[in-house]
Amino acid sequence: MSGSRPGDQFYEETNAAIEYAGNWTHEPGAIYHGAAHMSTQQLGASVSVTFHGSAILVLGAMGWNHSTFALTLDRRTHLVDAACCMPAGGIAQTVHFAAAHLDTQRAHVLTITNRAAGPGGSVLALDAFIIRAVPQTPPLVSESTPARSLQLGVLIVTLGLVFALVVLVLRRYRHRKQDIDDTVLPMMPQTRSDVLLAAEGKSGALLPLWCLRRLRRWGPW
Repeated sequence: MSGSRPGDQFYEETNAAIEYAGNWTHEPGAIYHGAAHMSTQQLGASVSVTFHGSAILVLGAMGWNHSTFALTLDRRTHLVDAACCMPAGGIAQTVHFAAAHLDTQRAHVLTITNRAAGPGGSVLALDAFIIRAVPQTPPLVSESTPARSLQLGVLIVTLGLVFALVVLVLRRYRHRKQDIDDTVLPMMPQTRSDVLLAAEGKSGALLPLWCLRRLRRWGPW
């Protein structure tokens, strides 16, 4: 079927959502969708359909004796000239009108009115309305999906590496401090002679001046 997609709904001429005003005739035919269509030659006759959906298509016929009709969707009107194929030809089924990107949160009303006769007559023939279903909302991603588990695993590994790096830095700092302490302590003078040598600059041990003055007051060790 021209213009239709899987999941589309077809509103046939007997659908309860369709209301007719004026003189309409039910005409069977194997070429039509649902094996029949509705037609009128009365100017001013109309048909309305109320629907929910994101798009709508109008199927109907064109011919040498067809009219111009007005199509109003949500108070916006379009004129469609269905006359064609002179002097005696026609198209049994075509898409007269299509509208998309409709608001899916509210109902829409489409009205078709037979407005003016064409060069050969005033026939208006409608086959069906195709209603495009409301788009489905994609499902939310579960917290237990593999992608979520992978992200959590990466976070745990990263935190573990950071913790290990901090521990390594602290241990190296402590070992270095211990090595410095072990190097400085043996240089401290152990006897008075060492102190005097340090004072005279003959030893590698260096003492503060106040410490040397106090040591000179002591007796021999």
